[in-house]
Amino acid sequence: MRYYLKEIGINSTIYSIFNILTKAIGFILIPIYAHYLDPAEYGIISMVSTINTFIIVFYDFGMSATWNRFYFDFPEGSREQKIFLGNIFMFVFALSLSLSLFLTFFGSSVFSLVTPGVKFFPFINLGIWTGFFMMFYNLKLNLYRVRQQSFKYAIFSFCSFISIVSFTIIAIVKFKFGAIGKVASESMVGFIFFVISVYLLKKDIIFKFDFIKLKQALNYGVKLIPHTIGGTVLAFIDRFFVNHYQGLKSVAVYSLAFQLGLIMNLIIISINSSWFPFFMKMAEEKKESAKPIFAQLITYYVLAIMFIAIGISYFSKEFVQIFTTKQYYEAFKLAPIFVFSMVINGLYFIPANNIVYIKKAVKFLPIATIVAGISTIFFNFLLIPYFGVYGSAWAGIISNLICLSITFYISEKFYSIKYEYKRITMIFLITGILIIFLFFIQSLSINWWKLVLLKLVGISVYFVFFYYSGFLRVSELSNLKDILSKFIPFRKTTSSQ
Repeated sequence: MRYYLKEIGINSTIYSIFNILTKAIGFILIPIYAHYLDPAEYGIISMVSTINTFIIVFYDFGMSATWNRFYFDFPEGSREQKIFLGNIFMFVFALSLSLSLFLTFFGSSVFSLVTPGVKFFPFINLGIWTGFFMMFYNLKLNLYRVRQQSFKYAIFSFCSFISIVSFTIIAIVKFKFGAIGKVASESMVGFIFFVISVYLLKKDIIFKFDFIKLKQALNYGVKLIPHTIGGTVLAFIDRFFVNHYQGLKSVAVYSLAFQLGLIMNLIIISINSSWFPFFMKMAEEKKESAKPIFAQLITYYVLAIMFIAIGISYFSKEFVQIFTTKQYYEAFKLAPIFVFSMVINGLYFIPANNIVYIKKAVKFLPIATIVAGISTIFFNFLLIPYFGVYGSAWAGIISNLICLSITFYISEKFYSIKYEYKRITMIFLITGILIIFLFFIQSLSINWWKLVLLKLVGISVYFVFFYYSGFLRVSELSNLKDILSKFIPFRKTTSSQ
């Protein structure tokens, strides 16, 4: 078990660090946005980012998932593997280029209806082409991930991160370009890394059209398109509703709170980036005997993400007050809702991976995301007029729970695992108590330092309880002490000293 934890842990740590750096650019640049942009401009940036995410779903056409899944069906570095990947590359290039040109010339009237307040030229059009460029950057990152080349992944991601942050700061702070500075910077960096990615991918692919291989890829990928669309609607449609009912300034506050939740999501995605190839390899090699290992590792996963979620939720208020202005202060009240919405999304990955492994089950995966996506639309319509941005945030929680429940049901039908339900339930109960404690202490009229101290006490309770309550088995405590010993030097003492 220690070996498996180490294998997942090292890669997950690297993915976590660099996913947080690269994909949480909006979070890292919050102080810049808060001090140099008014909320409406920040709202524009958020809407363009959301549109970019939706567009990539159609550019991708399920091929990224196909790229990851079928990679393991061929000998490493074989000619057959390179031809298969080459056919995916050619299809994605032709499709995404065609859609980008079509949207550039004919998309203005459509986007004016769905994104009021955001000009098509230059904002949305730049977002369209950024999506095209980033498709191929993502393909190269996926190749590093499936090969578990986490350090190459890290270097490539970090270079992209530094470029976007640098260009954005220069554009907004030095030249005072406002929202267009951020959108243009991301598009420019996207183009640079599009060129680099295509150059690097040349040695990994062979440009030889093979109808049978392309058909095989499409048969798998097309089944995932409704799933991906449903998942994207579930994650991002809320911004359109908030903009429609509340305006761009409310989108800005909502997006800031979402960025705090996004840190939770990025950590979860990073763990899954390491877990997915590990899961596929173990399930293929060990068959049924892998399931008890999965069950125990998933308990650790739930324990870890709940602890992280509590930490982010507890100090969201201090972060918002320190790094933003009064216009954005309300965001901290929304942040815990987003954090735990992301936790539910993280739990969804567990059964979703099981379904992806069983190829005949993949066609059922869209059921969960489509139903949840429809639920998102319904609950946003229902709740936003009465509860504003809070209604939209709670709509996300409800829809993610629906998605998790349906996915879990499908997974158990095809790849059932005996999870450690009693231990996981205990984790949920302690987490719930600590969140209630958070709402209680934040309602008290006490000074800043006393509030921070109480929050530290609350977080400590989580660790102390699970360490001393008997929740952890003797073997697990031994593993934990061994891990801690790598970071904390313990010296043995004797009575003769």
